[in-house]
Amino acid sequence: MSSIAILDDDKTCLNEIISMVERWPEASRRKWTIRSYTNEEALFSDAAKGGFSLYLLDVVLSGTNGIAFAKRLRAEDPDAVIIFISTSVEYAADSYDVNAFYYLLKPLSEEKLFSVLDNAAALVRGRKRSLFIKTADGTERLFFDEICYADLHARRARFVCKGRVVTGLQLTRSFQDEMAPLLSDGRFFRCGASLIVNLSEITLIQQESVVLTTGETIYVPVKSKHTLREAWADYWLNGGNMQ
Repeated sequence: MSSIAILDDDKTCLNEIISMVERWPEASRRKWTIRSYTNEEALFSDAAKGGFSLYLLDVVLSGTNGIAFAKRLRAEDPDAVIIFISTSVEYAADSYDVNAFYYLLKPLSEEKLFSVLDNAAALVRGRKRSLFIKTADGTERLFFDEICYADLHARRARFVCKGRVVTGLQLTRSFQDEMAPLLSDGRFFRCGASLIVNLSEITLIQQESVVLTTGETIYVPVKSKHTLREAWADYWLNGGNMQ
């Protein structure tokens, strides 16, 4: 499922932006998740766990400025789609330093905001999401659409992809935290404590297992079968578009 993070340390302005985004037709049509923040560190903490599809950032913040904060976000999430909101054009040129998608001026108009969000959403849908995995041989980039499933193997996260298997270094945090980037994407579903399956790669759900597009059969916990079947159905009812 796609998600938007909104950051503004002025609660009145923040609430106005939230209300406008909630009225954005795409938000309800594709069930976007909207999260709001008045503190950049709280947003950064959540972004580090899995990231967001879009970021709406106020430029002038009490603790820092939105441009500097966006640089931190960009380092954590190279694919982030960042939209700045400001009362001044003062920092517009600086926004290019972080490859911002757009620089909006307050007061916002719904028509302009919706237009920018529509274009940003189209970019998100067309962009191939990925994550970087540290392995014994270095760092490998995995695209979400090549991952069939991920599991826990000898205290290491193992990613079974189309044509290759990538095993990370020994985990220093929980498997769930390690899988947060995948779980922030609606294509991936958690089955039990140590298995994440790509719903788009499932062709058949059996009594105790699922069959993947690669022909491989993997076993899933019996307790997860019902919720997995529901998630799989929802995925295709949404047209296979829950990124």
